[in-house]
Amino acid sequence: MRPGRASGAVTVEDDDARESDQLRGTVGFLATPDCHVFQEASTRRAAAQLELFAVRCSEMVDRIAAREIGFIDAVDMLYSAAIWSGLIDGVGDDVVQLVMAAASQPR
Repeated sequence: MRPGRASGAVTVEDDDARESDQLRGTVGFLATPDCHVFQEASTRRAAAQLELFAVRCSEMVDRIAAREIGFIDAVDMLYSAAIWSGLIDGVGDDVVQLVMAAASQPR
């Protein structure tokens, strides 16, 4: 049970909050000094950009589940956006792929 919530049936809002918490946790770990993904003053900008990318990945997973877009097309669009925005140059290819994979994990 989430703090501050009454016990009862799990709602869509609970699932969305749990998913958001999981993605934020992954992105949060990637942004820690222990992970050595980010360096110096660009840390805050890169972390914010990575968090936004994680949200967009999650939204794209929902569109895939609703059959609005194919999986391969969605991956291509997300990866192209990461290249275009400079995210891959800022945090690296492996981190971008990790965020994309974390968003597609079963809920």
